[in-house]
Amino acid sequence: MPHKRGRPRKPAVPRTPSGYISRAIVDPTETERIMETALAYRQHQYGLTYAQARDQKAESELGRLALAGRLSPAQYTAGVAYRECSIAARMALEAPDSLVRGNPGSGGHNVPSEAWIASAVAAVARWEVMKEWAKKAHAKRVLDWLIVEDKPCNSWQVFKARGGLSYIAKRMGGN
Repeated sequence: MPHKRGRPRKPAVPRTPSGYISRAIVDPTETERIMETALAYRQHQYGLTYAQARDQKAESELGRLALAGRLSPAQYTAGVAYRECSIAARMALEAPDSLVRGNPGSGGHNVPSEAWIASAVAAVARWEVMKEWAKKAHAKRVLDWLIVEDKPCNSWQVFKARGGLSYIAKRMGGN
């Protein structure tokens, strides 16, 4: 029998149609085990109950403060709006040229579309308004720390963030 060239294949391993070992998780019990490990970590790291760890709010510091009862629902909603405005403005300002022009691979000969310009200007304008509201509440730095950078806060910072988020919620038309 002639010798096969190359590395020996692993037996009984799921493979893709091209012959590579599949990296997809096939076994549903494996997915459940990974999820349970992540939930156990979240419970231990942040001191949450099992139900709180499963909640989508537990993914950010802002949400964990809301789950702990340190932020009202209106303050949490204002914080989510602050984060969304920040992300939209950053995406508008940092968009690659090919996405701005709407024609990747064109060599940059097209001008940006009017729709993209309008949406980018609107996103940046909304972010500027949010920043002004946060500055008027004297909470811009702490809101950036807590919401944009998603870093934990001490009690004084939470107090300042609550004031800033209350002001933003009021300006947005909330309670």
